[in-house]
Amino acid sequence: MKLPLYFISDVHLNLNDSANEVEKRGRLIEFVQYISKTGGTLFIVGDLFDFWFEYKHVMPKAYFDILTALNDAKLNGVDLHFIPGNHDCWGREFLDETLFNKVYPEGATLDIKGKRFLICHGDGLLSWDRGYRVLRSVLRNRVFVFLYRWLHPDIGYAIAKNFSRNDDYDRYSAEQKEKIVKELIQYSIDAADSVKGIGKILIVHNKKHLKFLKDKKFNKFTKIIGGKSRAESAFNALKKIKKYNCKNILIHDAARPNISAALIKKTLLSLKKNRTAIPSIKINDSTKIKRKSSIENMDRNKLYITQTPQGFRFKDIYNLNLKFFDKNISDDSSLYIDNKKK
Repeated sequence: MKLPLYFISDVHLNLNDSANEVEKRGRLIEFVQYISKTGGTLFIVGDLFDFWFEYKHVMPKAYFDILTALNDAKLNGVDLHFIPGNHDCWGREFLDETLFNKVYPEGATLDIKGKRFLICHGDGLLSWDRGYRVLRSVLRNRVFVFLYRWLHPDIGYAIAKNFSRNDDYDRYSAEQKEKIVKELIQYSIDAADSVKGIGKILIVHNKKHLKFLKDKKFNKFTKIIGGKSRAESAFNALKKIKKYNCKNILIHDAARPNISAALIKKTLLSLKKNRTAIPSIKINDSTKIKRKSSIENMDRNKLYITQTPQGFRFKDIYNLNLKFFDKNISDDSSLYIDNKKK
């Protein structure tokens, strides 16, 4: 697969021509043209269009500009991959065989350069969204698609335009948003709970998230209120954990919900040979640093983005916080580095 890889989703190009829509399309076309010039692979992970229904001999003229840009990119050697979303799952020969190099109707699991990618649009994944999953099965049913195709294209797209978004991209109610947050929290909890060798799990939360946790009962979980900053929350947790007399500790940011049991196990394994274990991602972009009066290039081969969970000897990270606590520290490995702890 050609590198670099680009991923976009939920652009929701609609059938209306508002000022925001015109600006959005212009920026998207500039982005596609950039990839066309520089090369690589573009994954469009669903809902590029707010509505797409492909008839045998008819395509919507409203999307001519972006379709042309994508086709030009493909002709210039860019690989185009498409995962249908809930708004553009009714493709036929044009999307499946002409425009895109490959279409993945149910998402994709790909191994690229030694890394495994799980790619899907995500609609219907929430455990409580049963009603939508029923609707999804109806809308993708061959009988429904066959019957809708009998509508004249002008009628079919007139119906779609009536429901197409008018720059309103936040349709979730407050109750739905709460459910989504609760599900993300639960996902991280389940990942940690599935790993053998973890004796205790401490959930550090703010006051507004207490309602997501108060009705849950865990065997090896403890809950405490966090601080005003990430660093204060981590330090509060360390003070609480001290009484358990543990040897090693993993600190994870729930803001990164896509944690895996495999990554937790790998971090624990690394702690058997090292005093700290920090997951990281190598930087592939050209990087600069701005000085007071100059901008300098940086050697990207020496640059990494740190991730979580981060593993430590408990005594090391606890004592560092006691001596050098800084509320502005953005991750715990920074405390090690800033104070020469290796």
